[in-house]
This record gives sequence, C-alpha cells and structure tokens, in this order.
Amino acid sequence: MRKTLLLISALLAVISSVNGQSGFEVNSGFIKPFSILDKDAPYTSGSSADYNLSFYISTAYKLKASDKLFFGLNLSFNNYKLDFYEKTAIHPGLDEHIKDLAYNFNYLNLFFYPELVFVNKLKYYINAGVFGGIYLNGTKTGLLISGRAQWGPDGPYMEFIETEVEGKANEDIRNFTAGVQLGTGLRYQISDYWGIHLNTSGRYLPFPFETDFTKSQVELIISVGAEYIFKRRDMQKPKQ
Repeated sequence: MRKTLLLISALLAVISSVNGQSGFEVNSGFIKPFSILDKDAPYTSGSSADYNLSFYISTAYKLKASDKLFFGLNLSFNNYKLDFYEKTAIHPGLDEHIKDLAYNFNYLNLFFYPELVFVNKLKYYINAGVFGGIYLNGTKTGLLISGRAQWGPDGPYMEFIETEVEGKANEDIRNFTAGVQLGTGLRYQISDYWGIHLNTSGRYLPFPFETDFTKSQVELIISVGAEYIFKRRDMQKPKQ
C-alpha cells in the first residue's frame, strides 16, 4: 500500500507541475499476456506458463503540445491470472518434481508516452513509450509433487508425494517490471468537452513476472474509455 501511495503522489506531482493540462481519461479493458519460454532452462520438460484473460483499468492525463501532438501519463491497475506448470527431472524416470500452481496477482503500472493525433471529429492516434510496474499483492495455490523411483516385489515403481501450496504470489513473481508499449486507436469527439475511444496496445516485457523459466513476455491490451477535455482561455496581451 505504501508503494501505491508513493507512486500516485509522484504522478500527481508531475501533473500539477505542468501548465496546460488538456484532458483526463478513464479506461477499462482486457489483457492477454503471452510468455516467451527459456528453452535452455536446465532439467526442465513439459513446462508452461499460461495466462488467462486478465482485466485492466486506468486513468490518464494528457498534455497538449500542439494540435497533433500530446504527452500522456497513464496510471493503470492490472490483474493477472497465471497457471504455472513445471516438471523438473534430475534423473528422468527416477527423481522428478512437479509444480502445478495458480497465481492471482495485481500490478500497478505507470506509462509515459507521446501521442500523435490525426483527423478531427473521428481521430486516429498512435502512441509509444516506456512503462514501469510494481507488484501490489497476490496469492498462489496448488500442488508440489515429488516422485522418486522405488523397488517393490514386482519391480521398480514411482512413489509420489503431494504437498499443498498456499502463499503469497511474490514468493515466485517479480516485484518490479518494465518495458516498452506501442498503441493505436480511434477517438470520437462527442462534444467540445467529451470524447470516447477504442484502444489496442502491445507491450514487450524483457523482465517477465514469472522468473523460473520465462525468458520474456508480450501483452495484448484492448480497452475502451472516455475523455473529459479541459478548455483553456488563451491569454493575450492587449494591443498597444
């Protein structure tokens, strides 16, 4: 909670220090992460890190630099659900270990980006930038299974011992991540003050959440939202 408050305070401090604030957005949507596995992880076979569809909500402030150029600062809350399976065989068929775990965890992300806007009433825009995120909270549940070869009257057999797991997600999940993001979308201006938009973004995370054998991660984000535009009075010097 302390990390969350510090990040929000930093966001508000940056926004309040910049003159010319031009818009405020709220967004919600879905995230679909994809893990890029490390094939060189030792002693590992049949492993997977499968993310279910996760949800996303955010707020953003945009600063108008020109008619076509804006700068944005986006604060988002991301919920993730990860099904993790890992089979480790020190001696295949003799000594094997299995992790079968489900994670449910939350991240808070801060994304800074420039945005180019085209057309007028129906606006097409693209943006790109960098983001950083911190782990907020989460849980993990599942099983740890150990199998060891034993000898019986009828020959060798595998004996398995199951242990239930229940704990905090960040025992296995990274506390911090960062990456780059590219987005595009359509914005429709309902009035001088209100607009709605549909946005699609892609993220690349060189520091994935799961650290056992995931090499990197990509995410697809689809969201809808609304924007309130702050009108400013142009200050003109009186003519001499």
